[in-house]
Amino acid sequence: MQRKALKQIIRMAQTQFSDNEFQKYVIARLDKLENQAKKYPQQPVGDYLLPREVCEILKISKNKFYSLVNSGYLTTIKPVATARKTYVLRSQVVALFPKDLAN
Repeated sequence: MQRKALKQIIRMAQTQFSDNEFQKYVIARLDKLENQAKKYPQQPVGDYLLPREVCEILKISKNKFYSLVNSGYLTTIKPVATARKTYVLRSQVVALFPKDLAN
């Protein structure tokens, strides 16, 4: 998302500004993007599991995983509203299935 937005900003700015104005414009836009990114801190990946990892650990299918999510047994988290990746708290999986995660 950020790379696509950056390319779009650069293309638009190159057509509208001289070189010096272009540099100032790009720096201002990058600062704005950086400030927006600070609003959404990244989640520590070590404490979280991807759905694929949960399925591998519990030896369940992807459909069964989403069945657990829909029934409220597992809660999914997206670190950023526009993020594609979904995470599950490792502690939540351990609490529900302690025998499967004993090793």
